[in-house]
Amino acid sequence: MDATAENKLMISLSQGDEHSFFALYEHYSHALFSNVFRMVKDRQVSEEIVQDVFLKVWQKRSTIDPNRNFKSWIFTIA
Repeated sequence: MDATAENKLMISLSQGDEHSFFALYEHYSHALFSNVFRMVKDRQVSEEIVQDVFLKVWQKRSTIDPNRNFKSWIFTIA
């Protein structure tokens, strides 16, 4: 996903658009899971962490800065 597409999705997400949320989830959840799994070595815990991260994204959607790198932000949260 290029930066422009990500930025548009983040703007829509910040306005409460569920489709943008799911698009970002679909794009980043696997890579986030892989990264978390390398650290914790437990599939169930890794899945829970990914879910918690995206729950936080949804809860904080109105405060998201669309100019911020989304991938870096979620990896930091995780």
